[in-house]
Amino acid sequence: MIEPARAADLTPILLEAYGLSEREIEVVIHLARGLATKEIAAELSISPHTVRDHVKAIFAKTGFSTRGELVARVFSDHLLDGFHTAVHRSDERSTH
Repeated sequence: MIEPARAADLTPILLEAYGLSEREIEVVIHLARGLATKEIAAELSISPHTVRDHVKAIFAKTGFSTRGELVARVFSDHLLDGFHTAVHRSDERSTH
């Protein structure tokens, strides 16, 4: 049986599609969790300055200009669309 990809499987693919490095992907995931620069730095054992450099590179590669836009566009636009489609398919099956 073929099933839609899970969000956990899709996220790395979506982020790699933007040409992000492994470390930049880690930063995006922490941003999505709502962590501040200092918190991300502590989690990744890097300086806050390095985190800011990664964020700038992420914005340059993705074309987004804020953390909120990045998280919304990468996660909401891609992952929630799939969820929305799956829910509507389920609704259609139950009405037939």
